[in-house]
Amino acid sequence: MGAEPAILIGTEIYRIKSNGEIIDIEVTSNIEYDIIIPEDVDWIVKADMQTRNEMITANYKYEIKPNDDKERRSIISIKGKNDNINRSIEVIQDKFEVDLDKETSKDVRISVLSAKVENNEFQPGAGIERTIDGDYNTSFHTRWSGSTVFPVVFSYHFKEGVAQDIDYALLYGTTSYNGKIKEMNVYVKEFGSNEVQFGKTLDLKGEGGNQFIDLGLKNVEYVKFEVLSGTGTENGYVAFREIEFFKEDPDKTEDYAIFTDSSCSELKRDVKAEDIDKISSSLLRSIAKELYNKTYDSRYRVAQYKAIPSPDIIAENLKIGNGFSHYEGITGMFLRAGKAAVLVGDTKGEKIYLRLPNLMRKPIDDNENDWSLHNKKIQLREGINIVDVEYDANAYLEYFVDSDTGKETDITVHFPVGEVNGYFDFAKHNNKDWNDLLDNAVSPIMDMKGKYIHVAYPVEYFKKFTFGKGVELINNYDKMLHSHYKFMGLEKYNRLPNNRIFSRVNFHYYMFRDGDGVAYLGNESTMNMVASPSVVIKGDPCWGFSHEVGHVLQMRPQLNWGGLGEVSNNLFSLYTTTGLGNISRLKEGNTYKTARNEIFGKDKSYLHSEDVFIRLVPFWQLHLFFSENGKPDFYADVMEEMRNRPHSGTGNEAIRNQFEFMKIACEVGKLDLTDFFDKWGFFYVGKIEIGDYGTYKYNITQQEVDYVKEYIKNLGFEKPKQDITLVEDK
Repeated sequence: MGAEPAILIGTEIYRIKSNGEIIDIEVTSNIEYDIIIPEDVDWIVKADMQTRNEMITANYKYEIKPNDDKERRSIISIKGKNDNINRSIEVIQDKFEVDLDKETSKDVRISVLSAKVENNEFQPGAGIERTIDGDYNTSFHTRWSGSTVFPVVFSYHFKEGVAQDIDYALLYGTTSYNGKIKEMNVYVKEFGSNEVQFGKTLDLKGEGGNQFIDLGLKNVEYVKFEVLSGTGTENGYVAFREIEFFKEDPDKTEDYAIFTDSSCSELKRDVKAEDIDKISSSLLRSIAKELYNKTYDSRYRVAQYKAIPSPDIIAENLKIGNGFSHYEGITGMFLRAGKAAVLVGDTKGEKIYLRLPNLMRKPIDDNENDWSLHNKKIQLREGINIVDVEYDANAYLEYFVDSDTGKETDITVHFPVGEVNGYFDFAKHNNKDWNDLLDNAVSPIMDMKGKYIHVAYPVEYFKKFTFGKGVELINNYDKMLHSHYKFMGLEKYNRLPNNRIFSRVNFHYYMFRDGDGVAYLGNESTMNMVASPSVVIKGDPCWGFSHEVGHVLQMRPQLNWGGLGEVSNNLFSLYTTTGLGNISRLKEGNTYKTARNEIFGKDKSYLHSEDVFIRLVPFWQLHLFFSENGKPDFYADVMEEMRNRPHSGTGNEAIRNQFEFMKIACEVGKLDLTDFFDKWGFFYVGKIEIGDYGTYKYNITQQEVDYVKEYIKNLGFEKPKQDITLVEDK
């Protein structure tokens, strides 16, 4: 150490966990000194007397108290008494981390004495007693063979002679195709009263999985369920694994009392610090302290979510396929595997779900054929929800309704746990914001929200192909979708959906469409096609996106009878790609001439061609002709007529929709198109067997052909002045 005055310290920075600990400060000095802790710091205290080694080295123990707030820092100063020598030790204590294992529900589970099913409606070995055995791997199931006799009625009886108060039930439903409960009535028998129906018929929508059933019952002797319908083949089935009944935690209301609602995202005005200290939940106490100190960053963590029509309702109303997003409620939150907490405000009785898609799932091996988007769907209740997260995932909320009245309440949802990833919103952000999102991303996936599109691709490819160009990319996707919607009349007839098409990454196949939207392979070449703004609207990338989204928007079965599965979607592809300046694939491939040579004068239907582009020609020619003759909205008007009329058949009867199409085309175009349809074989008489995601066997009779021709004739329209079969792209 030498003769010069000196103070040496062993450790200059201590990083302490939130639960606190004892630190050992080693000081070596040849002079007298003081150890000084700031007067306003009460969380660092001397633990015991120091020990010295020949007055040279001393060890001082200090207790760092537990931290139940944000990260905190302080300096411990070592100052020489008579010499101007100062040394500093920095103490940093981590912010409070909630132990979610201690935040599990304190709701009281009600014991069930027995369960009964009526009319022996169960599969032997899969009786109703399985639903109260505590084993979530066994299940009740109605008879496998023959048709289920509905209603299926079963009841749960509680401790004899002891009345129970029941707030809700948790039904652990099946996730298999067969047995998901659709509609169900609930009956209750209170002690001293007769059995009565509770509320209206419940519609569980055949969703399966875990579902809450709100009850709010008092003095209960037993509860009876009358299932009216279920999913599956034949008549449907009923299956579920377990059912549990609960009374809510009586202390829950006290913990929520200082907040404006059960999302616990805002304090009431008159809250004092001592009120916060009384909260029993460490999670809520931590949130309240930060809100009180105005240090809580609620951006992305707290948001209001609006109800939108479900993808099923959109498909039903527009008579199209599925593919609109189930992940419309983008939260910007990233949840890592483990436990997470979600706080939900007043739902006004509406159902809201947390969705966790496994967007980064890789195939197990080269032989895996499962391309689907695996996801976990969890129903949320008002207040605290502790959820098990099986894999790292971006979080989304599903808040769907069966109609779009605009009267549904917004629901506040709060993610106090998890990491903020953020998302790009075309209505709020610019390219600088986009770059900041990519630079600060904690998830491997970034979400982009356009007017009509929701994109979720890997951050690494966004950085490579889209950095500084987020606005341009989302605008180009919206251009393509707007073109599709315009073509089918959604804009003209005020039918634009509130939901978006979901375009995501996958790691299984190059490009496909499924019930969750469209998916692209997560490699460099494919991502360049879909994440580069200048590339996505040209050539194959533009065609590919237009083609896959065209599958979502095909009218079923009115313009998608067997044989048009890979045809009518390409009407959208041609309209959008050519509208963006790309050459028509029919023109590029000389398909018009090839089609005429194959079909004309051969007593063939266009459906006899194995080439889907040849089948496409007559449909596209109608668009070209009417666009050139003052009716650019021809297909918009045709599809609106189809939306307002019932379809004419499915399966082997789907060909009847072809005849309805011809009638509507003449009515909308105000022309007699008989000669045009005749040349392309629309009036072919005989049998046609065609494979198109299934086998269709059509039997077209002379009688129905004559009927359609007579119908068109009676419309009294003149024939076109040119041969539409010769019309081609310019």
